[in-house]
Amino acid sequence: MSRLTITLSEERYRALKQAAAARGSSIGGLIDAALEHFGVKPREQAIALVQRARQASDLDDAQALELALHEQAEVRARRPAR
Repeated sequence: MSRLTITLSEERYRALKQAAAARGSSIGGLIDAALEHFGVKPREQAIALVQRARQASDLDDAQALELALHEQAEVRARRPAR
């Protein structure tokens, strides 16, 4: 397992430590769960997920691309202006 060093404010560190303790977890376990929740996956796992989705879909490549572009535009349209 790899190690990682990050810099957090004291307030953020205390909140993270308290959240981990409240869940009966370590800080590392809490961060790992958060990454999983947000869909951060190893490349191989992401590729396998896409392959399973393609196999379960009735869309051809052109339809899948059209749907993906439409969904991307929808998400971007909902973002607040910078």
